[in-house]
Amino acid sequence: MIKINLLPWREERKILALNRYIAILVFTIIVSLILLVIARTIILSSSQVYSSYDQAKLEQNISILKNQINEMKTYEKQYQELNKFTGIIDEMKISPFILLEGLKEIPKLIPDTVKVKTGIFDGQLYILDGQTISQKEVFIFMENLKALTFVNDVDLQDFNQSGDSGANFRLKVYVTYK
Repeated sequence: MIKINLLPWREERKILALNRYIAILVFTIIVSLILLVIARTIILSSSQVYSSYDQAKLEQNISILKNQINEMKTYEKQYQELNKFTGIIDEMKISPFILLEGLKEIPKLIPDTVKVKTGIFDGQLYILDGQTISQKEVFIFMENLKALTFVNDVDLQDFNQSGDSGANFRLKVYVTYK
């Protein structure tokens, strides 16, 4: 025999429960969508903040690395110059200790009134440029240099009087190391 629901209030209760279930489901979906939109907005705004922070940090790191690269290039140039200088020493068949000892002696021989601005060394010749108040002071300096054991000869290549302030000079110092 077929069951027949004779009570209409049971049917109404089923429809009411179904409607309530659908309303809760729709409400849950709407609240979930709203929360999803809010979360997405928060995440995007925070990622933009972090993105700009990361961008600034990256630019700072890039500038630091560029400076380090420039320093490395400078060190590379200095290294090449030292290698060239070492090659000159090897060609002369002398020990670096003797050369350094000779270089240490030169500043002790410079009179107070003579200022040596630059010194260039190519293996057998020093070229010294400087300033002094008189030619006499340069000659004293030349005699002091000739007293060194490794100095063969000293020539005054150039002497220019530059008014009352003094004179510029250039010396060639010929050396031999044994």
